[in-house]
Amino acid sequence: MKTSGIFHKARAIPIRTILSQRVEAAFRQLLESKHLYQSVHVDVSTNQIEEIEGPEGNSKFALLLEWSSLLQGNWLAFDKQGFPDSGSFLLGKNIMFCPPDVKMYCTQQCERVEAFNLSNVENVLARGGAVNVALHNPSGTPVQVFVLSYVCQSCKSIPELLLIRREGSKITLSGRTPIEHVEVPKSIPKVVSRFYSGAIVAYQSGQTLAGNFLLRTLLEQFANTKATAPKSADEAIDQYMNTLPDDFKARFPSFRDLYSTLSSDTHSASGSPEVFDDSIAKLIKHFDARNLYELE
Repeated sequence: MKTSGIFHKARAIPIRTILSQRVEAAFRQLLESKHLYQSVHVDVSTNQIEEIEGPEGNSKFALLLEWSSLLQGNWLAFDKQGFPDSGSFLLGKNIMFCPPDVKMYCTQQCERVEAFNLSNVENVLARGGAVNVALHNPSGTPVQVFVLSYVCQSCKSIPELLLIRREGSKITLSGRTPIEHVEVPKSIPKVVSRFYSGAIVAYQSGQTLAGNFLLRTLLEQFANTKATAPKSADEAIDQYMNTLPDDFKARFPSFRDLYSTLSSDTHSASGSPEVFDDSIAKLIKHFDARNLYELE
């Protein structure tokens, strides 16, 4: 039975329900697959508009206006303790959502990917009871900042906190404590693994120049462990390369070439993503080859 000329009551879905589901899906994608300062956009397309439930007699045009209005309104986040502390949360241009439980790497005790349960969420720009008020940037885009607290389902240790900034339909992972874990390839020696993980975090955070500098530092520091009283990084790398079998040097990426490329990028302050990606691939290939040749 139709509720209007374009809606079927049997499959009608309220506008707020659709938008809440999309906001929650975007939060899951951000927390499970993105890194610091990376973003995702909530799906704001109207591809489900035919299934939106509207008041009796509402036209599709009126529903589109309501859809647009809600997208520019306030997002009211709540956790499993209950709804936002406001008697009028269902009024006005509000979308209610509950950030989902997610799977993340547990840096506290487990040291593996585990399920994390949401324990608390706060809209830090709406403290003091202004739950129904959305701030706007100079262009008129609504801005909100959420702090999410997650507890590892396995070890139930200290909660991990994540800072999410919302601007319109875009949400950005703007901070976290503790810092994101980076999986370091097993072939990378532990003595330089911190430079590798630091380079990855810098690169993922949009600081490619810093990432290239840390890769350059990795090369220097590892070469120093194989050199005898080198007077410079170049000399340490030359000594290291001289310890490698000729067949190895002919077949696999050279530390000398990598160091030269990364040094040029650093000195010119270029911060080339192409240099970073290429250097990472060659670096891993070099250390994988060391394991293949059973070099100490």
